Formats: sequence, structure tokens, C-alpha cells
Amino acid sequence: MPKIKYKDESFRVPKGTLIGDFLKAHEPEQPLQIVAVFLEHALCSLNTPVTRDARIDPVYINSVHGLRVYERTVNLVMTRIGKKLFPDD
Repeated sequence: MPKIKYKDESFRVPKGTLIGDFLKAHEPEQPLQIVAVFLEHALCSLNTPVTRDARIDPVYINSVHGLRVYERTVNLVMTRIGKKLFPDD
């Protein structure tokens, strides 16, 4: 089982556990505030599975990186909506 280092503590989790699920269990008051994580210093989705030992640091929506993730997500959603509404354009 992989080990996650989070907030100066270590946690063993089953291989394949989604980082978002781990954070929901360890950050119950702030699940909507966290929009991504740094997994060993690489920005990753909350849907990233844990496959090996790693350190994770949450990315909050009110941070520079969090705002960037939010903006890109909104842009992607709006682009997809536009393509569905106007498929020939």
C-alpha cells in the first residue's frame, strides 16, 4: 500500500485511491475549497489515483494556482457548451 505524506503526517492508503477521496476524509470542512493538488510538486487533478508513495499539497481555489485551475475549467466547459449549441461553426 502506498504511503501519502500530507501535512507532516504519513498515511497508508490502498493503491488506486483517488486523491480527492483521500482529501474528503482528511479535510471534511474544506472539500469545495480544494480544486487540485501538487503531487510531488506536479499539479494534478483530484481524480488522480495514488499508485506509489508521494507527498501531496492541496491547491485552494483562493490561491494563484487554484484560480488558474478554476479559470481553465470554466473555459473548457464554456467551449464545450458552445460546440453543442453551434456544432457547424
